Amino acid sequence: MKKFSLWLILLLSTVTVAGAQTNTYPSRTIRMILAVSVGGTSDIFARALSLELQKRLGQPIVVENRAGGGMNIAGRACADAAPDGYTICLLPSESLTLNQFIYKSLSFDAEKDFAPVTNAFFNPQVMVIASNLGVKNLNELAALSKSRSGTLSYSTLSVLMQIAMEAWKKKTGADLVLRASPRWR
Repeated sequence: MKKFSLWLILLLSTVTVAGAQTNTYPSRTIRMILAVSVGGTSDIFARALSLELQKRLGQPIVVENRAGGGMNIAGRACADAAPDGYTICLLPSESLTLNQFIYKSLSFDAEKDFAPVTNAFFNPQVMVIASNLGVKNLNELAALSKSRSGTLSYSTLSVLMQIAMEAWKKKTGADLVLRASPRWR
């Protein structure tokens, strides 16, 4: 009976140890790669998210900002990361969808190099204009820009917003000049 008890204890301890070994993730620091600069809306959200994940996972999460290169620097860093669950990538739609049409070549393939997990957040864009222009809607802005040809400009930090603005200009005949954004130009 003592032999049986000893074998039972040994067997149970082996199962317990084996079970514990399979549940060790995460066992070290996780890094979160962002394609934006420190201090922007996406960065602030990512840092809040990393704090919550850190609480739940019990491991530090280091936010790594890899801004620049039309968001392709972060895309490359994410594609190069080991697929071991210790790198979380928060990449915007530009780097995952549009950049393949904007750049001659990319150092990563969004379809092959990444697996989507979730849409972490939406970052809505708004259009604002100087109140001293005296316009109350987009039709009035289009009319004013036509009457002051080449003198009104706009700027955006998003390729998607520039595409939307250019489509609106084409549709309405608005004459706004793009002021280049240093982030992706």
